[in-house]
Amino acid sequence: MDLRPILGLISFLQQEEDEEDEDILAILSIIKFSKKNGNTPYKISLLLKYIMKQSQRRRIIRDQGRTARIVLPGYAEMVFRYRDIQFSEDYRMSRERFQELLQIIAPALCRDFINDGEPVRNKLLLGIWAFSTRESFREIANRFGLRNRSSAHNVFVKVCKLISDNSQLFIQWPQEDEYARLAALNSFPDALGFIDGSFIPLIQPKHSGKSYFNRKKFYSVTLQAVCTGDQRIIDVSVGYPSSMNDKRVFKCSSLGRGRLERLLHGTNYHLLGDGGYTLGFRMMVPFRRDHELQQFEIRFNAALSSNRQIIERVFARLKGKFRRLRTYDVKNLDYFNDMIVAACCLHNFTLDMPFELDYEREQPNELNDDFDLLDEDLNEELDERAIEKRNIIAAYYAEALEESEGEEE
Repeated sequence: MDLRPILGLISFLQQEEDEEDEDILAILSIIKFSKKNGNTPYKISLLLKYIMKQSQRRRIIRDQGRTARIVLPGYAEMVFRYRDIQFSEDYRMSRERFQELLQIIAPALCRDFINDGEPVRNKLLLGIWAFSTRESFREIANRFGLRNRSSAHNVFVKVCKLISDNSQLFIQWPQEDEYARLAALNSFPDALGFIDGSFIPLIQPKHSGKSYFNRKKFYSVTLQAVCTGDQRIIDVSVGYPSSMNDKRVFKCSSLGRGRLERLLHGTNYHLLGDGGYTLGFRMMVPFRRDHELQQFEIRFNAALSSNRQIIERVFARLKGKFRRLRTYDVKNLDYFNDMIVAACCLHNFTLDMPFELDYEREQPNELNDDFDLLDEDLNEELDERAIEKRNIIAAYYAEALEESEGEEE
């Protein structure tokens, strides 16, 4: 008896997270135990049959005390009769933008979903609603007339996966002929964009220890994002345990492994980072507070910090629009990473829609520029070209300081 099909089926049912499949973990444990102790496939099959019979009996007893769930169809159709402003408030995009998104991913939705008679647009509508609210999947299932919470969760996961798989349509590094226009949006010299990391909370993953436990005392993964002065995200990297600091996350990302240098080769442009990053020719960071700062160094740090507020506003807008990022009970990190990337895609897709934050934005990292200043950072050898480049920019602010003092006199 080949157990691989059985194990594959059990793993699939685990991912579906169906509330009626609570016996799956027990079955999986028994199979592993039986294989470890040398039981024959025949004995294992007998155990499986016994467990399934007991499970059916328990469900019959349990269902005797249940009433049939009342499904109220027609909610999705009613949504499309909303006024434009109400639709935009609830689904974070205009009706026209929703139709554009539907045209982009509808073929893939039709291919990946079983034809259950439910229109594809209703599935996408459910996915966007789940992104935009903190409702439980049981409530979402009731709202959209689905059988149970696992059905709603399955739709949401597939919508996230499809958007994430097509992320290149939404998140793109700008062309070189756009660099000058984007740099002109910022007051800091030759700054193309801004880079930072943000904690996306989750429950503790299994067998992770404390690798996902961050300095703010909760479990999360780190989202590293790069944005331009118009708040458009141009690069994301996700899935890193939040015990890693920003510098290490950057070094592990594709940008830190040489892609940033290749993209900006032959230009003088750079990104702006906080004190958690290492100074580089393509990465300008503040002067560290390991010495008494000169006045022009203070001006340099203030200018860099004020420009970098844009990335903080991007994270605030991202978590304000797509509130599922603020609380998501998931143990499968593959789903979680797809959800984060999909949210970043939708951020760019809906960037032209007005949006007002109605919660307190996260505290910027500039308040803790040196929170991860370790001995190895103090002894780290910096790129001489990067030091010279920062000194040239700092001299620009020193001249501006002298001119302002001369005018006052």
